[in-house]
Amino acid sequence: MLARLIPSGATITSIETESITIERVGRGWRLLPGRLGVDNQVLSEAVAHWQQATLEPVAQGPINGAVTVDVWLAGEGQPRRYLFFQVGADMLVQYPALGGQSYKVTEMSWQQLFITDIPHA
Repeated sequence: MLARLIPSGATITSIETESITIERVGRGWRLLPGRLGVDNQVLSEAVAHWQQATLEPVAQGPINGAVTVDVWLAGEGQPRRYLFFQVGADMLVQYPALGGQSYKVTEMSWQQLFITDIPHA
């Protein structure tokens, strides 16, 4: 059984990267800073991808060039900090609160989660 990036049943209230924030506003979403062509439907799909993403443990040594993401969930007083890496064709993630285990994000692409280009790692 694969683990989930976001726990089942959890409600995302915001996703913060170094360059953008997707935050819940009422029943919709907004992107800060705002960008043309990124509407509520695109943001809703991105948040849904975060909630659907599954993880597969991988044996991976130290990795450089992380993109840090803080995900705020309803009812939690602190964000969940994730470290994302692009390694070849794979997107890997570490959740430091659970130790140094690396996971491959399955069935999702960088663009589906981040609405941005793949980093140059």
